[in-house]
Amino acid sequence: MTNKTPQYRRLADLLRRRIDSGQWPPGSRLPSETDLITEFASNRSMIRRALAVLRTDGLIITRPRHGSYVRPAIPPRTVHLPVAPGPGHTVQARMPTADEAREHHVPAGTPLLVVTYPDGHTRYWRADRVVLLHTLDLPDHPPDDPPDDDQPDDQADGDPGQTP
Repeated sequence: MTNKTPQYRRLADLLRRRIDSGQWPPGSRLPSETDLITEFASNRSMIRRALAVLRTDGLIITRPRHGSYVRPAIPPRTVHLPVAPGPGHTVQARMPTADEAREHHVPAGTPLLVVTYPDGHTRYWRADRVVLLHTLDLPDHPPDDPPDDDQPDDQADGDPGQTP
């Protein structure tokens, strides 16, 4: 019986297990491509494809000429929404467009949470950093000046190593 999973996917799964197990904790630098080539008796193309899978899945950040790093663990923000959004409220988690990803500093593989209020105002948050809470006492429009823990990512710093 043969394994039909491509080699780069099997390698990406093995690297993912190292991240998930804590062998490579958040913020740590992964071994260089050359070290991975040696360890896995592979070629650069295979290593790069495996790293691309992890990057697309949002597990690592790659900085040219500096290497790849496990994405830092960032505590989620709390976003308060009305208990039963009325007509005109929409809440959607989706992959960002290329322009949205740049504007809101969203790394590859990370969904965006988009909240549209009845007045048409739209707010954006990185979905990997948000906890939604439903509350009874919120207006039907976005707050003018939300507290720091309600700041959408378009007003927050990006990941370490990213340029705004």
